[in-house]
Amino acid sequence: SGRFFDLNRSEDTTTPARWEMSELTDETAKNSLRRALQVYTKIEKEFKAFRQMDSVYFNGAFASQQLKMIKNAEALYNKVITQFPKSDLVPDAYLALGEIAFDAQRFSEALDNFQAIERYPQAQVYSYGIYKAAWALYNLHRSDEATKKLVQVVKFHDPKNKRKGGYHNLRNEALRDLTLFFEETQPADKAYEFFAKIANDDEVGFCINLLAKLYNSHSRLKEMALFLENFAKQQSKSVYLVKNEILMIEAYDLNKQRAESLTHLKKAAELCQTTSTWRKQNINTANEECDNKLAHTNME
Repeated sequence: SGRFFDLNRSEDTTTPARWEMSELTDETAKNSLRRALQVYTKIEKEFKAFRQMDSVYFNGAFASQQLKMIKNAEALYNKVITQFPKSDLVPDAYLALGEIAFDAQRFSEALDNFQAIERYPQAQVYSYGIYKAAWALYNLHRSDEATKKLVQVVKFHDPKNKRKGGYHNLRNEALRDLTLFFEETQPADKAYEFFAKIANDDEVGFCINLLAKLYNSHSRLKEMALFLENFAKQQSKSVYLVKNEILMIEAYDLNKQRAESLTHLKKAAELCQTTSTWRKQNINTANEECDNKLAHTNME
């Protein structure tokens, strides 16, 4: 699948990263693919003892999938799994079947296929199978189980674990998606504690800032302020402090809570003073956050 699929991320934060084939639009390319499929079919029918038949099935399935011949693709992927259970292509076939089912919103079926990949820890798509199993569980409204799966992905890609192979590092993707899952399943005052257990300081700052934006978009201002203030106490040197203050300034102002907005404007201004410890420790980020973003917010 490393030859066929690319990992893509939508700007929509409510959708998972996708391990998908590139869209085929050129008619010449489609005709070439149809001829390739004819060759695979010929090999399957006339050379039944061919020792690379698992690749023939898989390539034929992939070609069928690109040509939107989904039923044929599913049949061929299943042949890889049932007829060649020891093939290196079995995890990839489970992945493809899972993606097909996921796209069709058959989430229980998708989950079965993604979880099957967990039997192959050496497969390059191993952690992606866990990642998509989390999203299948999420769509089945099993959010607690989905959260545990994403935490498993984060730990799998811990920088301290030196793993061999071409694994796609899904740590950032899983951390980002955990903010979505967290909002629906966990109390706001546990945010810092939750992310601090599984991520380093910079990653925690990223997650808390992303979580705050999510809470703000859902008008959960009081809860947002709760975990942002806790974060500021825990990480007084974090590069994300001014980002968070600006977020609260704008959120309070939008809700016509001008006194609170002013309080956070003052806090941000103190952090951005040229003599402040925070600015000296975050000089590169401070120039952008203070002299550009906060300055603009201040004028507004």
